[in-house]
Amino acid sequence: MRVDAKHRASPRYYWCFLIGILYTSFVRIKYDQVTENSHFHQFSNDGNTNDLRMDETKTATNTTLTTEEFMEKLLTSYNASKAVALPLWNCTDAFEENVTKLAFVHVFKTAGSSVSDFLRDYALKCSAGYARIISCTNVDPDSVRSKDGFWKHCRVKEGFSRNHKGIKPDFYKKFNDQLLGNHIDIIGGHFRLGTMDYLKNAERKSSKVRYMSFFRDAAMRYISGVTYVEGNKGWKKEQIVQEVKDRILSASKNKKYNIRYADYLKTLWQTEKSRQHHRHLGNSKSSEDTAKIARLVMQNLVDYNVIIGITENYSDSLEILQHLMDPTGNVTEVFTEHGMRDQEGNFHTWSSNPSLVSSSAVMKEIKNDRETYGALMEHVKFEQMIYNFALALHKKQYEAVKKNLQSTLP
Repeated sequence: MRVDAKHRASPRYYWCFLIGILYTSFVRIKYDQVTENSHFHQFSNDGNTNDLRMDETKTATNTTLTTEEFMEKLLTSYNASKAVALPLWNCTDAFEENVTKLAFVHVFKTAGSSVSDFLRDYALKCSAGYARIISCTNVDPDSVRSKDGFWKHCRVKEGFSRNHKGIKPDFYKKFNDQLLGNHIDIIGGHFRLGTMDYLKNAERKSSKVRYMSFFRDAAMRYISGVTYVEGNKGWKKEQIVQEVKDRILSASKNKKYNIRYADYLKTLWQTEKSRQHHRHLGNSKSSEDTAKIARLVMQNLVDYNVIIGITENYSDSLEILQHLMDPTGNVTEVFTEHGMRDQEGNFHTWSSNPSLVSSSAVMKEIKNDRETYGALMEHVKFEQMIYNFALALHKKQYEAVKKNLQSTLP
């Protein structure tokens, strides 16, 4: 069949069509690499994270198990020794750019300010580099992957490089991953789990990173958050109690569930992928979708080998950290000054950034209102599941530390 000349495609058309297909395929491949390579993690013998090429959301979200059954399955196979058996370093070590970094994921109102103060004082004592960053939970993923090293939205709140050298003021406004990769050993602040895997040194090589995070009873964390924010506005206890009641009863009416841990413990890449696929799990109202998020967070805690601290077990948490950061006990006083039990069993009460109104007093009022208290427990039930799971991991880690210490005794 002959084709009339005016209907015959030009060579230029064919070239444009071919280039379009190749470009689309390239973008698709790069996207698949990003959403797979940047997701799941496996661990070397020292507990550091390395990329594992699989989709980390599948196990947690595509399961027929209930959340309770899923928790039990993870706990049964969990090996705490991978997280805490081998120390990260000793205070007397010479810190340098290839040392394993400790990244503290600060979840809002889980004693994070107290932990940050401890990490800062430890770094000062041991001549390690320290930085506390803010506004990084919503960092632009493309800027993290970019080669220029500047992460959009992230800011350095305070910090110093090794030997107490200050950080240049410019870095407080514009975050540079090479600064952290080359000069910082301990990083704390509001950022998502897994984000620091993209830290690079001067040769643009990836840094070794270990993550830790603290957890708190879900209802108390929620009350503490509202009390802190509204108390800083000058609100009185009675006003805060009424605000809590209004929020909780409204959430109950609309069947909304609170799961703030996902803002920090869903990885940047999981969050990006859910947005690109229009799932928006983090904002879901349904119980089923919120349960999926809770399972995903639990899976992340295991897969990223997270060092677990518990606000209510603060002294035990510092004992775990001393085993990892000061195994020879050279700076025990730093740990005891910040709340770890001393040899006589005594410990100092350490509190940073306290609320102006007592959270316990607000909680007492809420408990006196059976309807509101019941609605509160329903509102935070998935967060409480995450807390219960983290507490179980914490106890296993603490037992592993104690067992390791006993095995070294003469």
